[in-house]
Amino acid sequence: MDIRYTIYDIRPLIDEVKRKVAQYPTNLRAYAEYISVGSISPKAFWEDLNADATYLSAFEKAAVVTDKEWVGSLAKLGNLFPGLTIQVFLFSEREQAIDWISQ
Repeated sequence: MDIRYTIYDIRPLIDEVKRKVAQYPTNLRAYAEYISVGSISPKAFWEDLNADATYLSAFEKAAVVTDKEWVGSLAKLGNLFPGLTIQVFLFSEREQAIDWISQ
């Protein structure tokens, strides 16, 4: 089943990131698991892209856990942002991801 993500699905996540950035303006860390990624509406994609551009500089590390190679490849593009390190892990490496993001 393909789940379509809309602006209403993305907005709560973006709002939470805004709150965290206001509270901790630098050195944030993120841990994300991508099991299945459905389609995304153009408006939700645009909103997510704008949030990434606005808030990525507040993050120092992100651990992305996925068995989908294309998601990992896309996530690694975040390493192009100065000061941000993104490491991709397989689900079988979940514990290593948690250890890495905690260091």
